[in-house]
Amino acid sequence: MITTGSEQIAREIKKGLAWHGWCSMLVALIQVIEKVNKAIGLVADVAKQAFKKAQLKDAVVDKVWSGLKRVLDAHFPLLGADTVRVLRMLVVFACPSVERHRDVY
Repeated sequence: MITTGSEQIAREIKKGLAWHGWCSMLVALIQVIEKVNKAIGLVADVAKQAFKKAQLKDAVVDKVWSGLKRVLDAHFPLLGADTVRVLRMLVVFACPSVERHRDVY
């Protein structure tokens, strides 16, 4: 069977996706979760500063934020630190060649 150049390229792309497809998707998911967590942290910092300007005690602000963080973790468990840790372990085991996959390494 004779294959054209585009068929060969398509076959190589499919092989490449199968080779690093899962680990690339897991890395992307980890990066999204980290960005969301960073955004939440920025919101928390801004809120804390606003509360400090309103003359609230740091202990009160910390307790309130701690409670809100627990509610957030309960309703969105995917955003937790444990999830990121587990996904990092999973991506290392899923990647066929960690040393060649820069994002995983």
